[in-house]
Amino acid sequence: MTEHDNEIEQILRQYRPVGPTDELRQRILSSAKPATKPLRPWQVWGFRAAIAAVVLLAVGLRLAPIIFIMATVLAIPGKGF
Repeated sequence: MTEHDNEIEQILRQYRPVGPTDELRQRILSSAKPATKPLRPWQVWGFRAAIAAVVLLAVGLRLAPIIFIMATVLAIPGKGF
């Protein structure tokens, strides 16, 4: 650190951040919406099923050309693995 940085650090140490006043804190907290209800189990399983379907589709589309080539090679008589 340079000397200039040290001076800035000393100046900044003189000040403390202050939170909101009690009146403002009460206004903010009183206007806050109540917490939402937790998701029901069937809603969570619906999200999981949708994610699983997307993952399986992505994997299937990624592997489709490989499976097609393997099936084509194995279908040729006299050739294969």
